[in-house]
Amino acid sequence: MSQQVVSWGKRFLFFSLALLIGLFLTQRILVAHSVEQPVKAIGAVAQESVETLSLEEIRNGDIYDRIRRLDEERTLLSLQAPEVALHLREVTGKGNPVAIIAIKKLYGVDSKGHLNAVSAAAAVRLPILTGAGLKYNAEKLRVDGTLFREAMLFIEALRNCDEVLSQQLSEVHCDQQVGLIAYFSQSKTLPVFIGAGNLQKKAKNLKLFFEQLSATHLMGQLRYLDARLADQIVVKKMKA
Repeated sequence: MSQQVVSWGKRFLFFSLALLIGLFLTQRILVAHSVEQPVKAIGAVAQESVETLSLEEIRNGDIYDRIRRLDEERTLLSLQAPEVALHLREVTGKGNPVAIIAIKKLYGVDSKGHLNAVSAAAAVRLPILTGAGLKYNAEKLRVDGTLFREAMLFIEALRNCDEVLSQQLSEVHCDQQVGLIAYFSQSKTLPVFIGAGNLQKKAKNLKLFFEQLSATHLMGQLRYLDARLADQIVVKKMKA
């Protein structure tokens, strides 16, 4: 009986690892097209069999941590859930917000996800967080989720890289498929696809891009910027 349990346990772990490999490799490869075609993400399929891994190799890796994070993500609530509204009744204090979030009304949110009352002056100067990728942790009573944490890291990376560019960040949209999408005041409604990961490098790339090209006629010809690759920014021009 114990051998059968171990066998099924290995099969579950192998299946979970295969699933995670697929998830984490999706959108890692981008193909740049001509100006008439958008940049598209291509999913990659793992070719090596996970059944060649031993249980010890899996234990020594981060597979358990990844599964734990995925399980935690599934327990988080939508910000529009009725339970969240009940928790927000207790939000009365003031903290040190780094962004603004709208849940029926505007709240300040700090880097740990704690919500607090915010003044009108603070609401004007801070970026707003939007998107279905934002979740609420009812157990810890705070905004949570992978994309929220990525958004906080991106805001911090911009602040460390360029204070002026940081102040021009007007919105960070948390999209469950694309990742982070940023909007800056100097580029109006131009979406900048950030994705996830390598956020310090991406912040530096944006700093150089805006320094060199924000004052040129090129900015008015763009549909979006794709900064999901850590070593370059891909521009998508509008059709002539």
